Amino acid sequence: MRLFKIYKTSFLLIFLCLTAGNLLIIPVFGADNENIEPLTLKQAVEIAIKANIGLQKSKDETEAAIAAKNVRRANFLPTFNAQYKYTRYDEELTQIGVSGIISVITPLEES
Repeated sequence: MRLFKIYKTSFLLIFLCLTAGNLLIIPVFGADNENIEPLTLKQAVEIAIKANIGLQKSKDETEAAIAAKNVRRANFLPTFNAQYKYTRYDEELTQIGVSGIISVITPLEES
């Protein structure tokens, strides 16, 4: 029974020391909070929505599904491709072959 009283007294002493320490420390950290205005309900809801990871995840999944649907839909649309090539025949063209022979192609003379 005496051991129980020692434990109880020790526990109570430790509890009081921690409580007193917190009471001394909390006002120091809370001194800057004097100018803080309370949140409105709308502000609190906006903060909660921004902080909700599950909601963000579902929004991202929805956007990904919409993008995938648009890609699949685009595969059925017609495509249009264009290319342009221009060759000038008024200059000499020099070609080097595999055997090392150099051939010079001269432009046709206009008559």
